[in-house]
Amino acid sequence: YVGRLVSHPSDNIVYAATNLGLRYSNDGGQTWTSLRPGLCDDVAIDKNGNVLAVIADRLYRSSTPLVGTSYKIVEGLPNSGRIVISYAPSDPSFAYAMCTGNVTIEAPSGNLTIGGGLIGVYQSKDNGATFSQIIGKENVYFNLMTHISLGSGQGIYNSCIGVHPTNPERIFMGGINFAEWTPQLGARIVGNTGDFPTNRK
Repeated sequence: YVGRLVSHPSDNIVYAATNLGLRYSNDGGQTWTSLRPGLCDDVAIDKNGNVLAVIADRLYRSSTPLVGTSYKIVEGLPNSGRIVISYAPSDPSFAYAMCTGNVTIEAPSGNLTIGGGLIGVYQSKDNGATFSQIIGKENVYFNLMTHISLGSGQGIYNSCIGVHPTNPERIFMGGINFAEWTPQLGARIVGNTGDFPTNRK
């Protein structure tokens, strides 16, 4: 299966994140060449053609992405069940990674260990070479991926992240709920599954 397709901004190249690895096509999808084996969950490309790819729950980066051996592991991200990634369209220096997996949440009724919770969101200012945490694990006030009352999370399969088209430091995150982050306001839930008037803004 194919988890994501991305196209090069100027060349006739398409990358595919598949269950059999990262692949590319330069003939309109008629043939595909394997770049890296392993379960590839996500792939992102910046406007200069640099690529980030999540393979076997690790983040890889390449500035010569048609060379399979050029992909190097990006260190500094936590072990997680899933990573989703995005480059900023307006400034390729900025990239983001959202990690989900097992988390322990301090709840009024006691600590809950939840699978598929938000472990953290990480920002890169050097085109994905290094990352630092900007959002920590979720809690009862910022529960992006979990139903606290049910003690369950959906972040392993219900997770996405995107960057504002003109502001490289404004991101949007989707899970069970919908959230955004800026350095000025931090992370906040801006939409959820309830039909409240504030969700329609």
